[in-house]
Amino acid sequence: MNWNKRFLGVVGCFLCIWSGGASAGASGKPLDGYVCMSLKHEQTYSEWVASGRLPKSPGGPDEPPVYRAPTEGSERIGYQMNLVIAEWPLNKVNGFVRVLWGQKGVPGWIAQDLIVPYHNSAKPNAKCTPLQLESGNISFWIE
Repeated sequence: MNWNKRFLGVVGCFLCIWSGGASAGASGKPLDGYVCMSLKHEQTYSEWVASGRLPKSPGGPDEPPVYRAPTEGSERIGYQMNLVIAEWPLNKVNGFVRVLWGQKGVPGWIAQDLIVPYHNSAKPNAKCTPLQLESGNISFWIE
């Protein structure tokens, strides 16, 4: 087989996959009633761990726990690793904020003083929009 034909075939396959991925990413709709938030600097969480208020999470000090109910004594359903999708206006109870956790959007609660309004240090003017994908999963769009 001619190497030019192979090269063009590989490039063609790459373009098909790439364009399909781009359209799949745009198949969500804005998630009304929710807003993107950012985790505060990891130092705040580290202070909580050092004080004994919270156990150290398995992923490190920058991954605070998400609870099933708005209390530290309730079941931990996971750990928040980056962006937080919070109910808007913020639903605050006992120092916690109601959030959607994980790809499936499991309702949970995260400590209010561990989150701040969304910011992106690499793109200061960036905006974040929570999305619900056609699959039902929760995601976000950064523009």
